[in-house]
Amino acid sequence: MAVYSMDSCSDNCYPGTTVLVNKLDIHEQKELDIAEKQITLLRAIQAEQSMSFDNPDLNFYLSIHRFLFEDIYEWAGMFRNVNISKKGTVFCKADQIKGNGRTLRLFITLLVRNTKRNISFADIDPDILMIATIQAAHGDISMLKNVFEDIIH
Repeated sequence: MAVYSMDSCSDNCYPGTTVLVNKLDIHEQKELDIAEKQITLLRAIQAEQSMSFDNPDLNFYLSIHRFLFEDIYEWAGMFRNVNISKKGTVFCKADQIKGNGRTLRLFITLLVRNTKRNISFADIDPDILMIATIQAAHGDISMLKNVFEDIIH
């Protein structure tokens, strides 16, 4: 399971922890990770079946984030306001961000399907996708391009 790092004194975390305050009132990171994964997977499946890709603007993108996370976080559909990192790679700083990984995957899925093609993130090892994403964050998109070529049909 992915482990995120953030400042433990953040107003977005339970006191003395790095666990994000959540609607489920879960204070243990492992338990929150499991619940978040299950809920967002279900919501992504629902979105893939019901969301149309008619007006893919910033508000649409935020609506995807809200749809995925609204059962878990009060701030679903809003931009992140804390800095986080994963596996030693610092994500885009909060004051410069306009997105989220799972939101972006769902957006890409809807975009690809709008072109009458299919994409399956299940066809790629999550570690390979993570490495490709990290390399892309450092300016090398070649591996990420290869990943997309492999999973878009």
